[in-house]
Amino acid sequence: MIRVIAGREAGHCYIDLVQGDVSAVIVGGNERDVNRYEVIYVNGSLSRELAEGEDSSNLDFLWSCYSSCDQTNIIRIPRYTLKMGCSYKYTLEVSIDSKNASATQTLNVVRYRTVDFYIQCLQNCAGDVYHPNEKVDLLAVCLDCGDAKIDYQWSVDNEIMIEDERLYVFLRTPFENVIIEVSGVTHDYRTNTRKLVLKKNFGPVGPGCSIEPETGQEFDTMFNVQCLNFKTNYNPKRFFIIAAKVIQEVFYSESMKLLLPVAKSITVRVCDFYKACNDVSVEVNVKEQYIPTGSTTNQTLEDFLSSGLTDVAVLFKRGYRNKAYIILNSAARRIKSVKEAATILRFFNNYQPRSVLELGKLANVTKSLAISLNPISDDGVRVLTKAVESINHIFAEITENGEIDNLREYPFRNATVRCILIQRMFQNLTDKLAPPPQFIVDMVKPHAKLTPEHIAKVRKEIEQIPEKDVRLNTEMWLNATYNANRLYNYLFFTNEMGLGLDDDDGQTISIGVAMDWDFWKSCQIN
Repeated sequence: MIRVIAGREAGHCYIDLVQGDVSAVIVGGNERDVNRYEVIYVNGSLSRELAEGEDSSNLDFLWSCYSSCDQTNIIRIPRYTLKMGCSYKYTLEVSIDSKNASATQTLNVVRYRTVDFYIQCLQNCAGDVYHPNEKVDLLAVCLDCGDAKIDYQWSVDNEIMIEDERLYVFLRTPFENVIIEVSGVTHDYRTNTRKLVLKKNFGPVGPGCSIEPETGQEFDTMFNVQCLNFKTNYNPKRFFIIAAKVIQEVFYSESMKLLLPVAKSITVRVCDFYKACNDVSVEVNVKEQYIPTGSTTNQTLEDFLSSGLTDVAVLFKRGYRNKAYIILNSAARRIKSVKEAATILRFFNNYQPRSVLELGKLANVTKSLAISLNPISDDGVRVLTKAVESINHIFAEITENGEIDNLREYPFRNATVRCILIQRMFQNLTDKLAPPPQFIVDMVKPHAKLTPEHIAKVRKEIEQIPEKDVRLNTEMWLNATYNANRLYNYLFFTNEMGLGLDDDDGQTISIGVAMDWDFWKSCQIN
């Protein structure tokens, strides 16, 4: 048990430590051709303690072949050392504490000139396993091409697929294993082939999930969700609880207690270590609670959000973040004025969310605000701009700490889709704003990616506009345009995932959200 003291507040919690695995990797795969007239590297630097990300400095490296420094993660073989026509098998074992893993690589010594490249896993291929319902994303990365251009050709089970550096496909095969090969030829006539064998992984399989009680109140009733006896070869398992299309909580335990928003059902996304998942639907009836909004109530929304069991600031401070988000989103769905919308956003000023999980929740609050404020006044645009600005702050945080890569993976797909819809909705509203003076438009529009430095220059020009109304409207337009542009660039990677950031009809984003997009397209500036 750990006791945490923060100022006058104290709390206790139990932390369940789940030991991660180690992964041994030799760059280039299980077998590759090498030329005896070239310096050869057998590189194990991509080996990882999986819980520690990309840092491999804490691992012990032991090579089964002779080396003057066995503890290094790369072996350098001088030219002319290996004999022509022979094959050499190298084995690498990496270890830390009681955990270990091994990898092998066979070097075939050939006469032709070789190029050194490897297959990088981008999505749905970690641990050399894949889920058949998700696309596999692989990239060929050249290590010694220099200025020479290289042409690649991919094949899957001996069937030629594409000539490109990247392979992004569904793997449809009745067999458990699939063999992927990529051949590369440089324009200075060096060549090589890499092979990757992926094993089919359907994710955790189990009898289903249950919930108690089956009826309750939003942000008040504590629900107990159980998903017992799910089996997988790749532990630990994670359980993502999704309600109202938003990831509410993530658990490592099969028994989960949490509060829920208004919903008729929830989805439990059960995922293994390699992020292969299966979704389980559970029926529940979560009823709406009273929240004071509008001018006809005796209590203001701000009083409600600042007192008693619904004091959002206290909830954030004490770590009850999910309850705080449920309350704020429930209020956002029922607000009657821009003032109430601004009240909701003020509660994020003292608590800046910084995770992918909270990114999806804030995007959902922003969606609710947009729907409630339609038709949207200038002040409404300013409030929504603040909300999108907060979303961009989270993107900056998760980009810096590397957590943004989670948005590429299926477990967090709901958060990714929510952000895409917010970007498209907000871009649609921005495009409907009255344009500023043409010289301001000319300073902004040609730039695909607006920088803070450039925006600062534009602001100085806006300050020189003598008419107050024109100046204020221009500032509003610039702030909205800048934040829409920032969010677009943060989400640009979703285009290559096929999630439809640049799609016009909204149909390719996700089943069940096109209706939301149809509504947002109809949002009007008042």
